[in-house]
Amino acid sequence: MRPDLVAIENSNKLEVTLNDPFLIESLTQKIKTFVKRSSSKEKKEALSFINGFERRQKTLLEVGKFIVSKQEKHLLSSKALIPLTLKQIATSVGVSESTVSRIVKSKYLQLPKRNMPLSSLLEKKVTLRSSEGKEVSPSQLKKLIKTIIQIEKKSEPFSDQRIQKFLKEKYKVSVARRTVAKYRQEARILPSRQRA
Repeated sequence: MRPDLVAIENSNKLEVTLNDPFLIESLTQKIKTFVKRSSSKEKKEALSFINGFERRQKTLLEVGKFIVSKQEKHLLSSKALIPLTLKQIATSVGVSESTVSRIVKSKYLQLPKRNMPLSSLLEKKVTLRSSEGKEVSPSQLKKLIKTIIQIEKKSEPFSDQRIQKFLKEKYKVSVARRTVAKYRQEARILPSRQRA
């Protein structure tokens, strides 16, 4: 598998470039110049193909740069992924969600020590009860729930409602009680009556 993008670490930042040594910009420009000078019927089709190819490469690079910039902490120091959706990427880059979906579904990123699919850098976000809450990913929410449960007294385990209140007051994460229950179960943590 040949990665489509390469991320190079430079001064604790990741710089993203296309991994396309065969069709560098100068070569594309030479082909365009040659095609423009030709008098063939296919001139228009050839120029359209080249322009389309350049547009696809530019979009791939923009999407890759945006994703890497958002997930840089995760890539450099193994911190949790932050919530990042196709819609956010599409809005930022100025393309449709389906275009972003096609890009992240089939493209790979080369990092200094490994290759990974771009899709692995996307993380859905947990639905919040109100707009003033802090956005969290499912993995971040599970981690917070585990942290809260570690401080509870074994004789008085926290209910899901108490965990919900704790999340809102201490971490500014406003989620429904049933959301707490769902992610507590996914984290393989028993309900309060079974933890006593």
